[in-house]
Amino acid sequence: MVAAYNELLTIRPDATYHDFLTLYLRQIFGQKWWEDEETKTAEQRHILVNWNHACERMMLEGSTGEHKVHEAPMPAEAAHLLRLAFDLHQIRHLGLLLPSLVKRLKVIDQFQGARYEAAVSAAFARANFHIELEPEGKGPQKRCEFVAMHLPTKRKYT
Repeated sequence: MVAAYNELLTIRPDATYHDFLTLYLRQIFGQKWWEDEETKTAEQRHILVNWNHACERMMLEGSTGEHKVHEAPMPAEAAHLLRLAFDLHQIRHLGLLLPSLVKRLKVIDQFQGARYEAAVSAAFARANFHIELEPEGKGPQKRCEFVAMHLPTKRKYT
């Protein structure tokens, strides 16, 4: 069992942290979304699913069937996938993963902006900042997504 915010995920006993992250990402995006994307050609489907294929290939090619950790070079696509999963896990662990962010990550045209938002939020969380989300707005005006307060100094950044 692995804790992810207020949920416990079941994973096989010999699973690695990489295995957890890919399982976790599937849970966040939903099995139906993954299955729908898998029916598309590589050119049509979401880049995240293509990254997942690269990650699966890396894990299979690096495995010898023995129940131990193996070393293998990581393709960029696999690194992107695992980094996104790690960032989302960190954000969710703090209770800050909004359904609207996941919704935007699923849309190909909105993925890059939403990915950037997730990366920045997770970076602040790892750097010992308290993150307070700003209310989601509508319209064309620019606004910040959150206010980050550095816990040791109490200095705020928007």
